Amino acid sequence: MGTNLHDVAPAVLPMTAVEYLVNNRELRSFVEFFNRRPDCTGITWSVEADDSVEANQVIGHFTFNSGTPVAIRAPVHAVVVRTYDPDIAQLSFRPSQTIALFELISDT
Repeated sequence: MGTNLHDVAPAVLPMTAVEYLVNNRELRSFVEFFNRRPDCTGITWSVEADDSVEANQVIGHFTFNSGTPVAIRAPVHAVVVRTYDPDIAQLSFRPSQTIALFELISDT
């Protein structure tokens, strides 16, 4: 049986800034990360629409007042359909916001 995440102390769980929704091919902000890092000042993208990306490739960064950026990585081998620049002030309380859309590339 798997571990019930409600039984694990929050400090033990890894925290990520984004989540990937497979069915929608959406990369979305993860509100719990931004609750802990409310000093986000923006997103800097290193890709644009129609760029091909490899899984785990850095495609941008969240920037913070602290000066330490957090990388945004491509979740899959795909073509970038669109990137978004959400209202940064809403990241810490809005459940999640789409930040990128992808079209999968077949590995065959």
